Amino acid sequence: MQGYEPSPPIRTFELHDLPDYKIPKDRLTWSRVRLTSDKYMCITVDKPNNTTCNSQVYSFDPTSQRNQPRIQKYTIEAELAQISPAGDFIACRYKQHIVVYHRSRIINKQSKRRIRSQSSIKFWLWINNDVLAFITGDDIWYWDVHKNDKPRKVLNVAKRLSDMQIVSFEVAPNNKWFALTALVAKEEYIEGVVQLFSQDYNLGQCISAHAVHFFRYQFEGNRKESNILAVATRHKQSRFGKVYIIELGPHQNGNYALSSHSEEITFHDTTDYYDFPISIQASQHLGLLYVFTKYGKLYIHDIESSNFLYCEQISDSIVFSTVLCSQSSTPIALCTSGKIILVELNLAKLACHLKDSVSYQYLAPIIQGRDKTGNWLTIKRLNKEEIPFVDDGVESDSENSTSI
Repeated sequence: MQGYEPSPPIRTFELHDLPDYKIPKDRLTWSRVRLTSDKYMCITVDKPNNTTCNSQVYSFDPTSQRNQPRIQKYTIEAELAQISPAGDFIACRYKQHIVVYHRSRIINKQSKRRIRSQSSIKFWLWINNDVLAFITGDDIWYWDVHKNDKPRKVLNVAKRLSDMQIVSFEVAPNNKWFALTALVAKEEYIEGVVQLFSQDYNLGQCISAHAVHFFRYQFEGNRKESNILAVATRHKQSRFGKVYIIELGPHQNGNYALSSHSEEITFHDTTDYYDFPISIQASQHLGLLYVFTKYGKLYIHDIESSNFLYCEQISDSIVFSTVLCSQSSTPIALCTSGKIILVELNLAKLACHLKDSVSYQYLAPIIQGRDKTGNWLTIKRLNKEEIPFVDDGVESDSENSTSI
Protein backbone atom coordinates (compact mmCIF):
# COMPACT_ATOMS: atom_id res chain seq x y z
CA MET A 1 0.00 0.00 0.00
CA GLN A 2 1.44 3.36 -1.05
CA GLY A 3 2.47 5.56 1.84
CA TYR A 4 2.31 2.66 4.32
CA GLU A 5 4.88 2.82 7.08
CA PRO A 6 5.37 -0.16 9.38
CA SER A 7 4.82 0.53 13.05
CA PRO A 8 7.98 0.89 15.18
CA PRO A 9 9.56 -2.40 16.29
CA ILE A 10 10.58 -0.86 19.62
CA ARG A 11 8.51 0.42 22.49
CA THR A 12 9.45 1.25 26.06
CA PHE A 13 7.83 0.15 29.28
CA GLU A 14 8.47 2.12 32.47
CA LEU A 15 9.24 -0.43 35.16
CA HIS A 16 9.74 2.03 38.00
CA ASP A 17 10.27 5.71 38.77
CA LEU A 18 12.71 5.85 41.71
CA PRO A 19 11.48 9.21 43.11
CA ASP A 20 8.17 7.39 43.79
CA TYR A 21 10.06 5.55 46.54
CA LYS A 22 11.31 8.78 48.15
CA ILE A 23 14.75 8.49 46.58
CA PRO A 24 15.92 12.06 45.82
CA LYS A 25 16.56 12.83 42.15
CA ASP A 26 19.80 14.65 42.95
CA ARG A 27 21.20 11.39 44.37
CA LEU A 28 20.53 9.44 41.18
CA THR A 29 24.03 9.72 39.74
CA TRP A 30 26.31 7.29 37.94
CA SER A 31 28.49 6.63 41.00
CA ARG A 32 25.61 6.25 43.50
CA VAL A 33 23.39 3.90 41.47
CA ARG A 34 24.69 0.57 40.21
CA LEU A 35 22.89 -2.11 38.19
CA THR A 36 24.82 -5.33 38.76
CA SER A 37 22.19 -7.61 37.18
CA ASP A 38 18.58 -7.47 36.02
CA LYS A 39 17.55 -8.49 39.56
CA TYR A 40 19.78 -6.31 41.72
CA MET A 41 20.40 -2.60 41.81
CA CYS A 42 22.03 -0.67 44.65
CA ILE A 43 21.42 3.01 45.46
CA THR A 44 23.40 5.01 48.02
CA VAL A 45 21.73 8.07 49.55
CA ASP A 46 23.49 10.09 52.23
CA LYS A 47 21.21 11.41 54.94
CA PRO A 48 20.24 15.12 55.05
CA ASN A 49 22.42 17.13 57.45
CA ASN A 50 24.50 14.01 57.94
CA THR A 51 26.94 14.46 60.84
CA THR A 52 28.13 10.83 60.62
CA CYS A 53 29.36 8.73 57.73
CA ASN A 54 26.14 6.67 57.62
CA SER A 55 24.06 6.49 54.45
CA GLN A 56 20.82 4.89 53.33
CA VAL A 57 21.59 1.97 51.01
CA TYR A 58 18.70 0.60 48.93
CA SER A 59 18.66 -2.88 47.41
CA PHE A 60 16.18 -2.94 44.56
CA ASP A 61 14.81 -5.44 42.02
CA PRO A 62 14.26 -3.49 38.76
CA THR A 63 11.89 -6.11 37.31
CA SER A 64 9.56 -6.34 40.31
CA GLN A 65 5.99 -5.11 39.97
CA ARG A 66 5.51 -1.40 40.35
CA ASN A 67 2.75 -1.78 42.94
CA GLN A 68 4.83 -4.33 44.85
CA PRO A 69 8.46 -3.20 44.57
CA ARG A 70 11.06 -5.59 45.92
CA ILE A 71 13.11 -3.09 47.87
CA GLN A 72 15.10 -3.13 51.09
CA LYS A 73 16.78 -0.30 52.91
CA TYR A 74 19.79 -0.36 55.24
CA THR A 75 21.67 2.26 57.23
CA ILE A 76 25.36 1.56 56.69
CA GLU A 77 28.66 3.40 56.95
CA ALA A 78 29.25 4.09 53.27
CA GLU A 79 29.99 6.74 50.69
CA LEU A 80 29.04 4.28 47.94
CA ALA A 81 27.65 0.74 47.88
CA GLN A 82 27.20 -2.08 45.39
CA ILE A 83 25.34 -5.36 45.60
CA SER A 84 26.85 -8.56 44.19
CA PRO A 85 25.30 -9.97 40.98
CA ALA A 86 23.56 -12.83 42.82
CA GLY A 87 22.44 -10.52 45.62
CA ASP A 88 24.29 -12.29 48.44
CA PHE A 89 26.60 -9.48 49.49
CA ILE A 90 26.67 -5.71 49.75
CA ALA A 91 30.05 -4.02 49.43
CA CYS A 92 30.38 -0.54 50.93
CA ARG A 93 33.16 1.92 50.25
CA TYR A 94 34.18 4.63 52.65
CA LYS A 95 37.27 6.62 51.66
CA GLN A 96 40.01 3.97 51.14
CA HIS A 97 38.08 1.20 52.91
CA ILE A 98 35.83 -1.46 51.36
CA VAL A 99 33.63 -3.48 53.71
CA VAL A 100 31.58 -6.50 52.61
CA TYR A 101 28.37 -7.50 54.41
CA HIS A 102 26.36 -10.67 53.95
CA ARG A 103 22.83 -9.40 53.27
CA SER A 104 21.11 -12.09 55.34
CA ARG A 105 23.15 -11.15 58.42
CA ILE A 106 23.25 -7.37 58.25
CA ILE A 107 20.68 -7.08 61.04
CA ASN A 108 22.98 -9.07 63.34
CA LYS A 109 26.04 -7.11 62.21
CA GLN A 110 27.78 -10.31 61.18
CA SER A 111 29.90 -11.72 58.36
CA LYS A 112 31.72 -8.68 57.20
CA ARG A 113 35.23 -8.29 55.86
CA ARG A 114 37.28 -5.17 55.31
CA ILE A 115 40.24 -4.07 53.26
CA ARG A 116 42.08 -0.80 53.20
CA SER A 117 43.84 0.44 50.10
CA GLN A 118 47.03 2.43 50.50
CA SER A 119 46.00 4.54 47.47
CA SER A 120 42.74 6.25 46.64
CA ILE A 121 40.22 4.04 44.81
CA LYS A 122 39.28 5.52 41.42
CA PHE A 123 36.79 2.83 40.42
CA TRP A 124 35.42 -0.46 41.80
CA LEU A 125 32.83 -3.11 40.96
CA TRP A 126 31.83 -6.74 41.35
CA ILE A 127 33.14 -8.80 38.40
CA ASN A 128 31.26 -11.88 39.66
CA ASN A 129 29.57 -12.95 42.87
CA ASP A 130 32.89 -13.72 44.58
CA VAL A 131 35.38 -11.12 43.39
CA LEU A 132 35.56 -7.34 43.70
CA ALA A 133 37.83 -5.45 41.34
CA PHE A 134 39.09 -1.99 42.21
CA ILE A 135 41.35 0.43 40.41
CA THR A 136 43.82 2.70 42.17
CA GLY A 137 45.97 5.32 40.47
CA ASP A 138 48.37 2.83 38.88
CA ASP A 139 46.99 -0.67 39.37
CA ILE A 140 44.01 -3.01 38.99
CA TRP A 141 43.33 -5.32 41.95
CA TYR A 142 41.15 -8.40 42.56
CA TRP A 143 39.79 -9.28 46.00
CA ASP A 144 38.04 -12.62 46.57
CA VAL A 145 35.64 -11.89 49.43
CA HIS A 146 35.47 -15.57 50.45
CA LYS A 147 39.20 -15.93 51.09
CA ASN A 148 41.43 -14.48 53.76
CA ASP A 149 44.07 -13.57 51.17
CA LYS A 150 44.97 -9.98 50.50
CA PRO A 151 43.86 -8.43 47.20
CA ARG A 152 46.12 -9.40 44.31
CA LYS A 153 47.36 -7.09 41.62
CA VAL A 154 46.35 -8.22 38.13
CA LEU A 155 47.41 -5.38 35.84
CA ASN A 156 49.00 -1.96 35.63
CA VAL A 157 46.84 0.94 34.47
CA ALA A 158 48.22 2.39 31.24
CA LYS A 159 49.75 5.86 31.55
CA ARG A 160 47.43 7.11 28.83
CA LEU A 161 44.51 6.70 31.27
CA SER A 162 46.20 8.39 34.24
CA ASP A 163 44.39 11.75 33.89
CA MET A 164 41.06 10.33 32.75
CA GLN A 165 37.91 9.25 34.60
CA ILE A 166 37.57 5.47 34.83
CA VAL A 167 33.99 4.52 33.90
CA SER A 168 34.07 0.79 33.26
CA PHE A 169 36.03 -2.41 33.79
CA GLU A 170 34.96 -5.51 31.86
CA VAL A 171 36.19 -9.10 32.05
CA ALA A 172 35.56 -11.65 29.29
CA PRO A 173 33.48 -14.72 30.22
CA ASN A 174 36.64 -16.90 30.07
CA ASN A 175 38.49 -14.46 32.39
CA LYS A 176 41.28 -14.17 29.81
CA TRP A 177 40.58 -10.67 28.49
CA PHE A 178 40.22 -7.36 30.36
CA ALA A 179 39.02 -3.94 29.21
CA LEU A 180 39.39 -0.73 31.23
CA THR A 181 37.47 2.26 29.84
CA ALA A 182 38.16 5.91 30.65
CA LEU A 183 36.75 9.23 29.45
CA VAL A 184 37.98 12.82 29.46
CA ALA A 185 36.24 16.01 28.33
CA LYS A 186 37.93 17.94 25.54
CA GLU A 187 36.91 21.35 24.24
CA GLU A 188 34.55 20.06 21.54
CA TYR A 189 34.08 16.38 22.32
CA ILE A 190 34.42 13.56 24.86
CA GLU A 191 37.49 11.40 24.30
CA GLY A 192 37.27 7.72 25.17
CA VAL A 193 40.19 5.33 25.63
CA VAL A 194 40.01 1.59 26.34
CA GLN A 195 42.94 -0.39 27.69
CA LEU A 196 42.70 -3.98 26.42
CA PHE A 197 44.76 -6.84 27.82
CA SER A 198 45.03 -10.53 26.90
CA GLN A 199 46.17 -12.83 29.68
CA ASP A 200 47.02 -15.66 27.28
CA TYR A 201 49.21 -13.51 25.07
CA ASN A 202 50.40 -11.27 27.92
CA LEU A 203 49.87 -8.30 25.62
CA GLY A 204 47.90 -5.09 25.95
CA GLN A 205 47.10 -1.99 23.97
CA CYS A 206 45.02 1.17 24.19
CA ILE A 207 42.37 1.92 21.59
CA SER A 208 40.13 4.92 21.00
CA ALA A 209 36.63 3.88 22.07
CA HIS A 210 33.81 4.93 24.41
CA ALA A 211 32.17 1.62 25.30
CA VAL A 212 33.07 -2.08 25.12
CA HIS A 213 31.42 -5.36 26.05
CA PHE A 214 32.60 -8.99 26.19
CA PHE A 215 30.18 -11.85 25.58
CA ARG A 216 29.98 -15.36 24.16
CA TYR A 217 28.29 -16.17 20.87
CA GLN A 218 28.17 -19.08 18.43
CA PHE A 219 28.36 -17.83 14.86
CA GLU A 220 26.36 -19.62 12.19
CA GLY A 221 28.30 -22.64 10.91
CA ASN A 222 30.62 -22.80 13.93
CA ARG A 223 30.59 -25.78 16.26
CA LYS A 224 31.59 -23.88 19.39
CA GLU A 225 30.90 -20.54 21.02
CA SER A 226 33.51 -17.80 20.72
CA ASN A 227 34.51 -14.96 23.00
CA ILE A 228 33.42 -11.71 21.36
CA LEU A 229 34.50 -8.13 21.93
CA ALA A 230 32.04 -5.41 20.90
CA VAL A 231 33.37 -1.86 20.64
CA ALA A 232 31.47 1.39 20.06
CA THR A 233 33.02 4.78 19.47
CA ARG A 234 32.34 8.23 18.06
CA HIS A 235 35.07 9.79 15.97
CA LYS A 236 36.61 13.06 17.17
CA GLN A 237 34.63 16.14 16.12
CA SER A 238 32.61 14.06 13.67
CA ARG A 239 28.97 13.12 13.23
CA PHE A 240 30.00 9.51 12.59
CA GLY A 241 30.95 6.65 14.82
CA LYS A 242 31.56 2.95 14.46
CA VAL A 243 30.56 -0.37 15.98
CA TYR A 244 33.04 -3.25 15.84
CA ILE A 245 32.29 -6.92 16.56
CA ILE A 246 35.52 -8.87 16.97
CA GLU A 247 35.89 -12.62 17.49
CA LEU A 248 38.73 -13.15 19.95
CA GLY A 249 41.33 -15.91 19.79
CA PRO A 250 42.61 -18.44 20.13
CA HIS A 251 40.88 -20.23 17.24
CA GLN A 252 38.81 -23.28 18.22
CA ASN A 253 38.76 -26.51 16.23
CA GLY A 254 35.56 -26.92 14.24
CA ASN A 255 35.03 -23.17 13.83
CA TYR A 256 35.66 -21.00 10.81
CA ALA A 257 38.60 -18.58 10.87
CA LEU A 258 38.33 -15.75 13.40
CA SER A 259 36.28 -12.90 12.00
CA SER A 260 35.62 -9.23 12.67
CA HIS A 261 33.00 -6.86 11.29
CA SER A 262 32.26 -3.17 11.63
CA GLU A 263 29.45 -0.80 10.76
CA GLU A 264 29.19 2.99 10.75
CA ILE A 265 26.64 4.78 12.92
CA THR A 266 25.47 8.34 12.41
CA PHE A 267 24.93 11.11 14.94
CA HIS A 268 22.89 14.17 13.95
CA ASP A 269 24.73 17.43 14.58
CA THR A 270 21.61 19.37 15.50
CA THR A 271 20.53 17.11 18.35
CA ASP A 272 23.49 14.81 19.06
CA TYR A 273 26.45 17.19 18.98
CA TYR A 274 27.86 16.01 22.32
CA ASP A 275 26.39 12.51 22.28
CA PHE A 276 28.53 9.34 22.38
CA PRO A 277 28.13 5.61 23.16
CA ILE A 278 28.08 4.77 26.87
CA SER A 279 27.00 1.12 27.09
CA ILE A 280 26.66 -2.10 25.08
CA GLN A 281 24.52 -5.16 25.78
CA ALA A 282 24.30 -8.36 23.72
CA SER A 283 21.61 -11.01 23.36
CA GLN A 284 23.01 -14.43 22.44
CA HIS A 285 19.48 -15.75 21.98
CA LEU A 286 18.41 -13.09 19.47
CA GLY A 287 21.82 -12.43 17.91
CA LEU A 288 21.42 -8.71 18.55
CA LEU A 289 23.73 -6.02 19.88
CA TYR A 290 22.27 -3.02 21.74
CA VAL A 291 24.34 0.18 21.78
CA PHE A 292 23.18 3.01 24.06
CA THR A 293 24.27 6.62 23.89
CA LYS A 294 24.43 9.10 26.73
CA TYR A 295 21.47 11.13 25.49
CA GLY A 296 19.04 8.24 25.22
CA LYS A 297 19.45 6.73 21.77
CA LEU A 298 19.49 2.99 21.15
CA TYR A 299 21.19 1.48 18.09
CA ILE A 300 20.47 -2.18 17.29
CA HIS A 301 22.98 -4.23 15.28
CA ASP A 302 23.10 -7.80 14.02
CA ILE A 303 25.90 -9.72 15.77
CA GLU A 304 26.57 -12.04 12.80
CA SER A 305 27.33 -9.18 10.39
CA SER A 306 27.51 -6.04 12.61
CA ASN A 307 24.93 -4.50 10.23
CA PHE A 308 22.85 -1.62 11.61
CA LEU A 309 19.19 -2.59 11.97
CA TYR A 310 17.32 0.17 13.77
CA CYS A 311 17.69 3.29 15.90
CA GLU A 312 15.22 4.78 18.38
CA GLN A 313 15.22 7.56 20.99
CA ILE A 314 14.20 5.65 24.11
CA SER A 315 14.66 8.41 26.70
CA ASP A 316 14.66 12.21 26.86
CA SER A 317 16.95 12.05 29.91
CA ILE A 318 20.55 10.93 30.16
CA VAL A 319 21.05 7.16 30.26
CA PHE A 320 23.90 6.15 32.57
CA SER A 321 23.47 2.43 33.22
CA THR A 322 22.08 -0.57 31.34
CA VAL A 323 21.72 -4.32 31.81
CA LEU A 324 20.27 -7.16 29.73
CA CYS A 325 16.91 -8.49 30.95
CA SER A 326 17.15 -12.29 31.12
CA GLN A 327 13.39 -12.76 30.58
CA SER A 328 13.01 -10.71 27.41
CA SER A 329 16.59 -10.72 25.97
CA THR A 330 16.18 -6.96 25.63
CA PRO A 331 17.88 -4.21 27.66
CA ILE A 332 16.89 -2.31 30.78
CA ALA A 333 18.09 1.29 31.00
CA LEU A 334 18.39 3.58 34.01
CA CYS A 335 18.02 7.33 33.45
CA THR A 336 19.04 10.35 35.51
CA SER A 337 15.33 11.19 35.85
CA GLY A 338 15.01 8.06 37.99
CA LYS A 339 13.03 6.10 35.44
CA ILE A 340 13.91 2.43 34.90
CA ILE A 341 12.94 1.57 31.34
CA LEU A 342 12.55 -1.83 29.71
CA VAL A 343 13.03 -1.86 25.95
CA GLU A 344 10.44 -4.13 24.33
CA LEU A 345 11.17 -5.50 20.85
CA ASN A 346 9.07 -7.11 18.15
CA LEU A 347 11.21 -8.98 15.61
CA ALA A 348 8.34 -9.34 13.10
CA LYS A 349 7.98 -5.55 13.00
CA LEU A 350 11.78 -5.16 12.80
CA ALA A 351 11.78 -7.51 9.80
CA CYS A 352 9.13 -5.30 8.13
CA HIS A 353 11.46 -2.32 8.46
CA LEU A 354 14.37 -4.27 6.99
CA LYS A 355 12.27 -5.28 3.97
CA ASP A 356 12.14 -1.58 3.03
CA SER A 357 15.95 -1.34 3.14
CA VAL A 358 17.74 -1.98 -0.15
CA SER A 359 20.96 -2.91 1.64
CA TYR A 360 19.57 -5.16 4.35
CA GLN A 361 16.47 -6.81 2.82
CA TYR A 362 18.23 -10.18 3.04
CA LEU A 363 18.32 -9.87 6.86
CA ALA A 364 14.54 -9.60 7.23
CA PRO A 365 13.72 -13.36 7.17
CA ILE A 366 16.81 -14.13 9.28
CA ILE A 367 15.81 -11.68 12.01
CA GLN A 368 12.16 -12.75 11.98
CA GLY A 369 13.21 -16.41 12.21
CA ARG A 370 14.91 -15.79 15.56
CA ASP A 371 11.50 -15.37 17.22
CA LYS A 372 8.61 -16.96 15.34
CA THR A 373 5.90 -15.98 17.79
CA GLY A 374 5.51 -12.46 16.40
CA ASN A 375 4.92 -11.23 19.95
CA TRP A 376 6.53 -8.38 21.82
CA LEU A 377 9.57 -9.51 23.77
CA THR A 378 8.89 -8.32 27.30
CA ILE A 379 8.76 -9.57 30.89
CA LYS A 380 6.05 -11.62 32.54
CA ARG A 381 4.10 -9.60 35.05
CA LEU A 382 3.94 -12.23 37.76
CA ASN A 383 2.39 -11.70 41.17
CA LYS A 384 5.14 -11.34 43.71
CA GLU A 385 4.97 -11.08 47.44
CA GLU A 386 5.87 -7.61 48.54
CA ILE A 387 9.06 -7.28 50.55
CA PRO A 388 8.71 -4.47 53.09
CA PHE A 389 11.31 -1.85 53.87
CA VAL A 390 13.92 -2.94 56.38
CA ASP A 391 15.77 -0.17 58.20
CA ASP A 392 18.89 -1.70 59.73
CA GLY A 393 21.61 0.13 61.61
CA VAL A 394 24.99 -1.43 60.93
CA GLU A 395 28.08 -0.28 62.72
CA SER A 396 31.62 -0.60 61.46
CA ASP A 397 34.58 -2.17 63.16
CA SER A 398 37.93 -3.67 62.24
CA GLU A 399 36.77 -7.30 62.26
CA ASN A 400 38.33 -9.42 59.48
CA SER A 401 40.39 -6.44 58.29
CA THR A 402 43.22 -6.57 55.77
CA SER A 403 45.15 -3.88 53.93
CA ILE A 404 47.23 -3.55 50.80
